[in-house]
Amino acid sequence: MHDRAGWLAAAQAVARAAPPLTVTASRGAFWAWFGLGYNVAEAKRYVSSDDPVYREAVDFRLLNSLAEVMTAYFAVRGLQWRGEKETIKYWSTDDSAFLADFRAYFAETDREQKVARYEALACCALAPIGKLWTKGTAMVGSGAGWGAAPDPTIATKRSTADAHAFWRALVTSPSDG
Repeated sequence: MHDRAGWLAAAQAVARAAPPLTVTASRGAFWAWFGLGYNVAEAKRYVSSDDPVYREAVDFRLLNSLAEVMTAYFAVRGLQWRGEKETIKYWSTDDSAFLADFRAYFAETDREQKVARYEALACCALAPIGKLWTKGTAMVGSGAGWGAAPDPTIATKRSTADAHAFWRALVTSPSDG
């Protein structure tokens, strides 16, 4: 392959300098990370828009996004989601700081601050497995399970292995072996 512009070489250099890829053992935890990362990025994009429709739309987006924070909190910790009342009881005894932050979100009336509080909640929910997406984050997938809800019959480990092999091939020169 000829890399006239040097783009592949530059991508290889960046990938070699990046920390190694890690795969979470839990499919639910991965989708929680993926969903919250996407929702936070979109909420920040909407709220920073000059378009009043986008700015109002963030209020609608946050309704569903906040519910995902609750379920993601439990998914990344390997705990079963048992509904809102049990969540309040759990957070009251086991994570009162998170519950206080959740309540502060509800009390917030400033749209920008509400998005910031949502981002902080998402960060805390994901803390055991990592951080939210950063600018420039790219998703690696083989195509299986992307888009609509993942098909439970798809062999997720194979899909992940295929995606990693594809990326390794991109960043490994033939002389690297």
